Amino acid sequence: MSDMKSKWFLEINPWGQIPTLQDCDYSLGESSAIVSYILQKKKHDTSFYPSDIKKRHRIQQVISAEMCSLRMACQKPYSTELVYPWFFKKPSASAADLQKMKEEFNKEMNGLKIYLEAYKGPYLTGKDYTLAD
Repeated sequence: MSDMKSKWFLEINPWGQIPTLQDCDYSLGESSAIVSYILQKKKHDTSFYPSDIKKRHRIQQVISAEMCSLRMACQKPYSTELVYPWFFKKPSASAADLQKMKEEFNKEMNGLKIYLEAYKGPYLTGKDYTLAD
C-alpha cells in the first residue's frame, strides 16, 4: 500500500489509488473509466457497451447515479463499522446512526428500481446486460 503514495505511482495516478491503468504513456484511474477506456480502445461494440451514442449514454447515466448516490450509501456503513474501528480504533456508529444508514442504503437501492421500470428490462438500461449492471 505504501507504493501507492510513492513518487512514481503518484506520477501515474495523482490520487494514489487503485485501480490504475497504465497504457504506454497514458494513465487512468477509477474502475468505470478504465473499463470504458479498454472497451473503446478495443472498439468493443456489443450490447455490453454499444457504439450507439444514445444507448451508451443511458449506460453512463446509470453509472453516474451509482457513483453519486449509491456508492456513498454503501461507503458510509462500511467505513463506520469496519474500516474506522479496525484501522483507526474508533468506535462503531450508534444503533440510531446505523438505522439511518440502513434506511439511506435501502432508499438508494430502491432508486435502482426506477431504471428497471423506466427502461422495461430485467437490467438497469433495458433488455441487455451492460456495463451499468
